[in-house]
Amino acid sequence: MALENRAIDTIIHRFKSREKNPPNLYFENGMLWADTDSEQDAEIIKQGLESVIINTCRVKVSKIQPTKQQPWSQYSFEVTALEGI
Repeated sequence: MALENRAIDTIIHRFKSREKNPPNLYFENGMLWADTDSEQDAEIIKQGLESVIINTCRVKVSKIQPTKQQPWSQYSFEVTALEGI
């Protein structure tokens, strides 16, 4: 939980330093989710998450397209181990 809170606080700070409103961010089952369809927002989030994880991990970003049941885009951010480690 400490990592999750630190990651979200760091990401929100990065948005505010750019005078942008952060999207809705939340962790579920160990994965960070963001309600946005902006590639620029996704990059800010990825950089913020990378800044709080150890250097033997990386962040895998996936875009989830809208559906009838969920008519908005989302990005997911999964922290994974670097290959070969």
